[in-house]
Amino acid sequence: MYIETSSPRKRGDFAQIASPVFKPNSKCKVRFFYHMYGQHIGSLNIKTRTSVSGAMTQQWSLSGNQGNSWKRAEVLLSLTQNFQVCFYMPSKY
Repeated sequence: MYIETSSPRKRGDFAQIASPVFKPNSKCKVRFFYHMYGQHIGSLNIKTRTSVSGAMTQQWSLSGNQGNSWKRAEVLLSLTQNFQVCFYMPSKY
C-alpha cells in the first residue's frame, strides 16, 4: 500500500487497509515491511478490531522519517476473540 503524505493531502485524509477476520491463537503476529522516508512522513499504525465496524485498538505505531530503506517489523498480537488487522495511515496535514 502506498500513501502520499505531502501535498495534495488535506487534514483528515487517511489510508487504511484491513485484513480478513482471523481466529486468535497463542502465536498471532503480523509481519510487514515499511518505507517511511522524507520530511512530511506521518505515522504508520497497526490496529486491531473484533468486528469489522468496531472500535480499533492500537497495537503498534511509528512516526517520522525512518531513512531511505525498507525495514521489516513484526507485531505480536495477544487477542482472545476473532479479529481484524488494520494498517492505518493518517495524513500529516
